[in-house]
Amino acid sequence: MKSISILVFVLVFCEGRYLGLVDDVVPKFMLHTTIHDDIVLETGESIQLTCSSKMPGSVSWSYPRQKQPNEVEEPTVTILEEVVNENGADQYISKLIVANITTNDTGLYECSCMGVATQNVPHIIQTHAAASDVISSYDVYVFVSDPTELFQEEHAGIRQPLTGFSRSYVEFPCAVNNPNTTVELLDDSGHGNFIPVPVDGKKCTYDPKTGFTLSKLHIRDSGAYTCKATYGEHEERKEFYLHVLRAF
Repeated sequence: MKSISILVFVLVFCEGRYLGLVDDVVPKFMLHTTIHDDIVLETGESIQLTCSSKMPGSVSWSYPRQKQPNEVEEPTVTILEEVVNENGADQYISKLIVANITTNDTGLYECSCMGVATQNVPHIIQTHAAASDVISSYDVYVFVSDPTELFQEEHAGIRQPLTGFSRSYVEFPCAVNNPNTTVELLDDSGHGNFIPVPVDGKKCTYDPKTGFTLSKLHIRDSGAYTCKATYGEHEERKEFYLHVLRAF
């Protein structure tokens, strides 16, 4: 597939100024999406995320490929550091560039800045790392679509066991690489006849980033389930067996 560079600009200032949310200074080269949205790309494309701080060495990145210990880090991931002067003040820029992306790159990308606490800055999450440290972070979720790899996690080819407790909930790991994929949770009625579980927002919910959540479990919810994903003419299935235990 032809490599297409998609530039996504996410600029965060640790001192409380969030450039991406100010209309009159939004960068003209924000081509792909607004920073509030999830990003959907195709395999072979590229993404660039940029964070800026007024403190040197305060920016760090978290991205999906970091969290794959069995995968060899590929040279398609590059982090560039530079210093620019803006109105007489130095800005320390960190750029995360992931080229020739694959479905392994689907997931959450986060830029964290160690420094002074931000105040009244939308969409920046503050967590206290230590008594004197404050980490400000911004994250964006990236879907990498491949019409032949619908689920984020490969199916092992066997029925996966799941365990839950009555009155609690269980998650079916049916996350997908494209949020526009049609996904159904099918329940085996006991006669090999699978019927769709209604996604009603209460008993059953669905999030393309995580999968199905079945809540308010009852013993009778035990049984065989199948996640069915469809995109165009391609279909994939993941099979599960749920065992609901009585809570005491």
